[in-house]
Amino acid sequence: MAKKTQKDIVLLKLREDGEITNIYAFEHHMLRLGAIIHSLRADGLEREGSYIEGTKNFQYRWVNRPKRIVRWEQLENNTVRPVYE
Repeated sequence: MAKKTQKDIVLLKLREDGEITNIYAFEHHMLRLGAIIHSLRADGLEREGSYIEGTKNFQYRWVNRPKRIVRWEQLENNTVRPVYE
């Protein structure tokens, strides 16, 4: 299986938990979470975001979550994308 991109990792985290924080992204070496979310938004992701109460940490929540991921499909450029049921 090809290496997952940062966009793929964010999408998987959103699919599994319905939310992602800037702390999670930082711990996984993603410094531009906002740019990744913006790219996903261009692909149709509807999100809402807010600061976690009492902190300076930001959290994005997925509003229009798709169905369950069935498998990952490898693309020609050695990236992967999710396939939904």
